[in-house]
Amino acid sequence: AAGLFNAGYQLVLGAFVVPFAISAAAYPALSRAAHDARAFRRHAGATFVAVVALGLLACATMWLGAPVLLRILYGKAYLDGVGAFRILVLAVPFMFATTFLGVALQARNQASHVSLAAGLNLATAVVLNLVLVPRMGLSGTSVAVVVTEVLSLVWMALLLARGFRAGHEGHSPAPTGAAEVHFPDTGDA
Repeated sequence: AAGLFNAGYQLVLGAFVVPFAISAAAYPALSRAAHDARAFRRHAGATFVAVVALGLLACATMWLGAPVLLRILYGKAYLDGVGAFRILVLAVPFMFATTFLGVALQARNQASHVSLAAGLNLATAVVLNLVLVPRMGLSGTSVAVVVTEVLSLVWMALLLARGFRAGHEGHSPAPTGAAEVHFPDTGDA
């Protein structure tokens, strides 16, 4: 059963190149706007919508293509994992969103919140797996991932919003001595 779950999970992890690339590209603009709540929300909002839309597209593609993907990539024996894989891919839009929110928090110099969220995710996943796997088997692991990712999205969004409400306007991280690249402000979101 672990092999069936891992096969699907590796496909989900492969899709992460998309939010990582978009988030990395957005980081300079977010970092520059970290001191200006309005500008930050404009940049972050546009990027968040794009990342979630791509996450939904990836989710739909993997969900619909689950039998074909698993059969071609892993063989007929992995078709038993289609149901659990389809549950697992429901987490993809949330994973894409939390990937971006983690970068947004870092751009506001709130990286400690990302670490805290990761710790909460780990604790949530362990508890959910202990409860769900004995009752649901392979599907329980997938459900645990989905629930963990939904809770992570809520947690990270609340932390980001709280930083604005608390008057923490954020700031760009101090230079680290590494070469900095400055992009001209084109006025685009």
